[in-house]
Amino acid sequence: MRHLDFDELWKNHLFDYKDGDLLVIDDITRLTLSDYENTALDFIITLFCAEGRMMLTVEEQEYRIEEGCLFIYLPVERKMGASADTDAAQDGKDASVRQSTLIYRRFMSLLAESAGRVRSVSAFANMLNVTPKYLSKCVKEESGRTPLDHIHEATINTIRQQLRYSDKTVKEISNDLDFPNLSFFGKFVKEHLGLSPTDYRARNLNEI
Repeated sequence: MRHLDFDELWKNHLFDYKDGDLLVIDDITRLTLSDYENTALDFIITLFCAEGRMMLTVEEQEYRIEEGCLFIYLPVERKMGASADTDAAQDGKDASVRQSTLIYRRFMSLLAESAGRVRSVSAFANMLNVTPKYLSKCVKEESGRTPLDHIHEATINTIRQQLRYSDKTVKEISNDLDFPNLSFFGKFVKEHLGLSPTDYRARNLNEI
């Protein structure tokens, strides 16, 4: 079984940029790899679909990539012999899982960094260069919860900490977390904590 040779691909003028073991191509329609049909991959493929859609076949598995989607394929060791077809199907499944896991982990990392200041699914999707629908799909697959569930939980955890342990006024906390106004902040807190910000702070201060 052949292996793709980066130097050979570069010499054939298929790519726009080369740096060590990194090859970059801007328009994948220029890429033809028909000579490598029986080829094992030992490198990572990363694609971002800026517009339109495409079908991609990698190691006998077909993937549909639509506008706004990020596709990441990590090589998987393939067993040889009679079980090759089964293994190929499993490889495709594993690759899909890892792509979803990567998006989910990056989302959770960005969520932690935002400290409750970013509360829009579309905003996180833009940071990850994927569509809100695709982000929701990945997060739901990995955690069983929606991105908005995670966002609200992160925000209310920050608010809870600020109300209980900081000297900031309710208005200062609202401003720090980029709420549009104090009224909206109060409604958000009451919806998730069952009390107004002032009442929640007073009750917890009394308990300390």
